[in-house]
Amino acid sequence: MQRHTRRPLLPVALAGGLLAFAAPVQAQGSDTETIAALRRTVEAQARQMEALLRRMERMEARPPARDPAPAAPRPSPASLQTGLRQAREAADQARAAAAQAQAAQRTAEAARPPPVGVREAVDEGLAGSFPRSVRIPGTDTSIRLYGFVKLDGSFDFSARNQTEAVTAQSIPLSPSTASLQGGDINTTAKRTRLGFETRSDTAWGPARTQVEIDFAGGNPSPSGQATSNGYQPRLRLAFGTVGPLLVGQFNSLWSDDGLYWDEGRFTSLGITRLDNATALGLSAVRQPQVRYTHMFGHGLTFAASVEQPFSDFTSSTDGTLYPTSSPNIAFNQVPDVLARLRYHNDWGIFAVRGMARQIEANLNAPGVSDTQSTIGWGLGAMTSMRTFGRDFVSAQVNYGSGIGRYLDSTSNGQGAVLNQPGNAPAALDTVDVLSVSAGYQWRIADTLRANAYYAYAELRYPAFAAGFSPTGNGARLLNTRLQQGLVNLIWSPLASLDLGIEYMVSTRDLLVPVTVGGLTASQGTSQRLTASAIVHF
Repeated sequence: MQRHTRRPLLPVALAGGLLAFAAPVQAQGSDTETIAALRRTVEAQARQMEALLRRMERMEARPPARDPAPAAPRPSPASLQTGLRQAREAADQARAAAAQAQAAQRTAEAARPPPVGVREAVDEGLAGSFPRSVRIPGTDTSIRLYGFVKLDGSFDFSARNQTEAVTAQSIPLSPSTASLQGGDINTTAKRTRLGFETRSDTAWGPARTQVEIDFAGGNPSPSGQATSNGYQPRLRLAFGTVGPLLVGQFNSLWSDDGLYWDEGRFTSLGITRLDNATALGLSAVRQPQVRYTHMFGHGLTFAASVEQPFSDFTSSTDGTLYPTSSPNIAFNQVPDVLARLRYHNDWGIFAVRGMARQIEANLNAPGVSDTQSTIGWGLGAMTSMRTFGRDFVSAQVNYGSGIGRYLDSTSNGQGAVLNQPGNAPAALDTVDVLSVSAGYQWRIADTLRANAYYAYAELRYPAFAAGFSPTGNGARLLNTRLQQGLVNLIWSPLASLDLGIEYMVSTRDLLVPVTVGGLTASQGTSQRLTASAIVHF
């Protein structure tokens, strides 16, 4: 029986086949499934190669069988050693190829993005162009809904004050019926706010619109609070911007010094208050306007606007004050003109501004031909600077003649005074106003902040105003000095929740004392404690 002594050359052939099979691994490394299949095949072939090598080694160690027939020539030891060495090299190469295939598979799996869930896919598909916005399907417009629900509760310690916002004219006099009745509690949610904002790409650049309402428009009937608590919606903002142009109803250029455009949103460094009135010495006028803003760069901007006029004055006939400027004699023929220069950077804001306006009283009537007109003007400056960490200090000063409603909680209705003594020629003169204010905000912790604020205002009237004789609770009294101070603490345990408490004291002094019900008063004081809960969305 003849032995097949050429068998040791079989592993060499198998090794060559393995190398040819494993060669494409690197080229196909980008396909994870193909790499895995190649790796399994190479590992199986390597195991077969190991088995063949062990079998060859056992055959070489076995003594040759005796055969009476002449044996064929055996391969030399050198050729056997060469075949074994080649087989081992082929096995090593097969194992290396399998390791490379496994590493390539791990790399491909690491580079593959994680599975995307349904919500993630929807969010990505509807993601808008600015934070918290969604894209309107089929358009290039993104929209964001925002707002908050606000509940306010207030208690007056001294005189009864049923207004939910303390202004100069709402400070109860002392002595008066209100001061004798004592304090009062009031709650309301009418300052709840709703709004939406959109942004679109246009041939003229990004276009932005914003509409915002609250429910502080008043009750539809005197019994509304008692029966249905129904408050009327009130338009706060309705404006659009394209490039440097703004049109619509927005904060007056006199009012928004504390606002600046930062990373796609308006940011404020103003002191946070809980009372819903504008702070004494400040402004929160919102009105229709056309505004142009030029950005010089490096935080410096210039803005100019023409805005809705309104002739606010207090009138008197035969020395008796009317409650307000009568709508049938208050006229407006020229829009208000305002300008502002502002600089802001990482540490804060500095701004100066100016305003000019016309106040007009048209007294033409049968038998009377008289039109009175005067010019009001104002200058102001403000700053708000960061101090320690996230704390900041704010300060503001305003001076002018005929500023009136632009300091709405200070001198609204008193831009000017009109004297109508019988049929004699009338006199319409502006009221001078000076106001200064300062505040500080402490960031006690990430969720806790405190605010303190103080303001002083002084109004100076033409000489004839001293002869006015205000009577009745409804008279628009002439205030000469006003002061206001407050402290509050606001806790935000959640990003969407603010809980706060505030104590505020406000005082006023009258130019002409008023007598009501046998009581004569020349000054008033308000002490109010306010608690608020605000849930943002």
